[in-house]
Amino acid sequence: NFSTLDRAVFVADSHVLRVLGRYGIAGPDAEAGDLQYLVTGAMDDWTGADFAELHRLLKLHGQSVCPKPRPRC
Repeated sequence: NFSTLDRAVFVADSHVLRVLGRYGIAGPDAEAGDLQYLVTGAMDDWTGADFAELHRLLKLHGQSVCPKPRPRC
């Protein structure tokens, strides 16, 4: 998902889509590419490392607190 080029681009996977959807940031039909442009555009001063950390934290939250079955988010 992440390149050694350290590009300032947000990466969205299924966990990220689910979390951002449950918090109302993404609509029910949102796709990963939609979120990539939305989040990247909203954070125009972020670095690749910033986006990688946001992705890591959202994915961890999606796996542990906000899983598909029995969410606690």
